[in-house]
Amino acid sequence: MDFNARKSKVVRPKEMNTVHEDGVAAAVDTSLLEMLRSLQEAGGNQSFADLLTSNVQKIGYDLRLAQHLVLQRDQAGLDQLAQALTQNALKIGAVRMLTGAIEMQALARIGDFMGVAEVVTGLEAELMAVQKQLV
Repeated sequence: MDFNARKSKVVRPKEMNTVHEDGVAAAVDTSLLEMLRSLQEAGGNQSFADLLTSNVQKIGYDLRLAQHLVLQRDQAGLDQLAQALTQNALKIGAVRMLTGAIEMQALARIGDFMGVAEVVTGLEAELMAVQKQLV
């Protein structure tokens, strides 16, 4: 099978809006957020603002749980939690948070609890940036 024959792109840089006008990287990809908004409005009963708030709250809860799981050295729990964080970060368009959650999962799978703790700290800071941008 020729893998180079695939024409689809995973990342479309022209479609992503992850940089503010002042050149600072945005916490939330606004183009992704708008796409999510249109999908939610087309098929959901819950308002998009409520959906965002709910997912941000879930991420906050999951990050606090991650701290506990690091102390417990719960590799499987951290792996599952990282999957949940990945899904919730995607649901709010938080691209850097999504990347951090994927990194967290990789570190959890190899049992690098110190690395996971560092990523969780970074994700907490990123959550604050996300909340600031979504307000």
